[in-house]
Amino acid sequence: YLNSKLWKTIRARVLPSKCRFCKNKAVQVHHLQYDEATLLGLDLTYLLPICLLCHEIIEVTPQGIKRTLEEAYQMTINMLNGKR
Repeated sequence: YLNSKLWKTIRARVLPSKCRFCKNKAVQVHHLQYDEATLLGLDLTYLLPICLLCHEIIEVTPQGIKRTLEEAYQMTINMLNGKR
C-alpha cells in the first residue's frame, strides 16, 4: 500500500504541511484510522501531517519498543490533547 500510486497521490494531498503537533515541517502522514474511506483517500480526516520526531514519539516507546496500534492511537489522542 505505502508503495502504491494511490498512496503517493493521497500523501501528496496531505503534504506539504506543518506537523499537526509541533508545527515543524511535516514529512510523513500518520494514520489515525485504517478504514476503507481513509485507505482509498476518500476521507482525509484521519490522516495527519506529521514530522519525523513526533511520528517516532507516537510509534515507539522511550525504551525503543514499537507501540501496538491501540497504544499508538492513544498516544496520538494524548498529543492532540497536549499531553505526552
